[in-house]
Amino acid sequence: MTPLFAVRNVVRHARRSLLVLANVALGVGGLYAFHGFNAGIMNDYRTKVIRQQMGNGQLTTKGYRDAVLEKPREQWIAEPEAIRARLELLPYVEGIYPRVRFPALISRQHGEQALSGFGEGVEAEREAGFFNALKIRDGKLLTSEADGILLAKGLADSLGAGPGDVVTVLTQNDNGAVNGADLKVTGVFFTGEANFDRSFFRIQLAKARELLETDRAELLAVGLKDFSAWKEFTKAVGEGYPALEAHSFEQIDRVNYENSVVWLDSQFQLMLVIFLTIIVLGVFNTTALGVWERTRESGIALSNGESRAGLRQSFLLEGLMLGVAGSLLGIVITWLVDKVWLSRGILMPPPPGFEGYYYAYLKLEPRSALVWVALGIGGTLLATWFATRSLKSKPITEMLAHV
Repeated sequence: MTPLFAVRNVVRHARRSLLVLANVALGVGGLYAFHGFNAGIMNDYRTKVIRQQMGNGQLTTKGYRDAVLEKPREQWIAEPEAIRARLELLPYVEGIYPRVRFPALISRQHGEQALSGFGEGVEAEREAGFFNALKIRDGKLLTSEADGILLAKGLADSLGAGPGDVVTVLTQNDNGAVNGADLKVTGVFFTGEANFDRSFFRIQLAKARELLETDRAELLAVGLKDFSAWKEFTKAVGEGYPALEAHSFEQIDRVNYENSVVWLDSQFQLMLVIFLTIIVLGVFNTTALGVWERTRESGIALSNGESRAGLRQSFLLEGLMLGVAGSLLGIVITWLVDKVWLSRGILMPPPPGFEGYYYAYLKLEPRSALVWVALGIGGTLLATWFATRSLKSKPITEMLAHV
């Protein structure tokens, strides 16, 4: 049997061919879309958190993150500016940003109510270029204001404070002395992460060091030009600064990000089994019906000298053609739907621990498309192989007598 003969059979049995095409296209397209949806959600979350809060990773002194210390500030990084200057010479580093974090009491100036909050001292003007995903509800970002403060939405609402208001921040140094400062609110931001937005605020790094009476940095936030450069960066830190330890974004945000990725991957494995089962069973039913209807035709081919192996190869070649065409059709349809109908995203309710609706986007990767095309073709061939098993042993006389 020649490929041309297989093509003619595909065209001649148009209804069955279209059923197989539709089955494979829907299965492969569904897998591609579902995988892209999961990848899009987690990619969007990773990008937002990296550009809002922590960078691609962070540097601390070795063992600091996992230790419980009586005086943790003694383990902060000494001479952070010198370390930053050297690391920023690496070609894949966009910026290194010293930070200090501290608990504090915060209240409206001359107000009676003081709330507990968690502050972070940052070099606001330097960070503005990399940490550019903060959503500002009121006012503007903290940049060059020496006595400015940027409040998270929940904390600002609890204080009843907004841009232009003055708030008082109180905190302790390592000796137990209480230091305070009156700071002017530049803006109110939100990230959507409920716990973070209820208590967080940012002030200038110089002001935070003044309150804490230290010239050290608790950590160095790392901004890279590309996610893939993290391993190379970690190697450079290990060789140049053995007293420091690098923690990637995935390690720091293990609960929200890494666990979610594992959970979604496990869910997708189940969906993969379901979709492949649908493809195989659908193609098997349609192909088995075609083999049964063409029993007499197959008997005539065998009586004219065609081998049983050659006959099965003809059916498998038809299945290969339909598998390739159906898989590619599913990929193309999914891509078109994403670009035309889903270009503005899919409106999603807030996930657990977050507030506010958001738009999710599909992340359709060419590499994953090749995987789903291969699975679609493989599933079609497997179903066709099972459907043609009867041709191995059925007597020619019985096949010729088929009506």
